[in-house]
Amino acid sequence: MADAAQNMVKDDVTGEMMSKNALKKLQKKRAADAKKAEKKAAAEAKAAAEGPKKKSSMASAEADDQLEPHQYFANRCAAMQRQQVASEEGKGVSPWPHKFQTTHTLPEYVAAFSGLADGARDDSTTVSIAGRAMRKAGQGKLIFYDLHGGGAKVQIMS
Repeated sequence: MADAAQNMVKDDVTGEMMSKNALKKLQKKRAADAKKAEKKAAAEAKAAAEGPKKKSSMASAEADDQLEPHQYFANRCAAMQRQQVASEEGKGVSPWPHKFQTTHTLPEYVAAFSGLADGARDDSTTVSIAGRAMRKAGQGKLIFYDLHGGGAKVQIMS
C-alpha cells in the first residue's frame, strides 16, 4: 500500500493525485483537445472571412430530403419540364440524352424491316435501336423484350 502511494503524482491542473500512466494519458488528451479546438477556431475564422457560401448541389440534395414525397415529385416534374422545353427550343440539353448512337428510330426500323417474314433474319444489316424496355419474358433459355418508342413496338429475342 505504501508502494502505491509513492507512485502517485499530483496533477498540476486539478491538484488530483493519480498514477504516472493516468497523468500521461490525461495530458495527451488535453493536448489533443487543445489542438482540435485551435483547428476549429481557425476554420471558423476562415469561414467568417470568406463570407456566406453559395448553395452547393449537396445542400439542395439535403433540402430535397426534407420535402414531403409529393412536393419532391412536383419539383422534379417541373424541373424536367423546364429542361425539356429548353431542349426543344435549342437552348439546353435534353433531359433524356442518348448514351449511344442509334441508326434507326423504332418507327423507321419497323417500316424498313416490315417486309421480312416472321422469324426471318437479315445478317447482312447491322442496326442500333433504342427504346424503353416495357416487358421482359422468359421462355426456357430464350428471353423476349418489348421495346416501345415513338409510337412503335418491337419485340427482341435474345
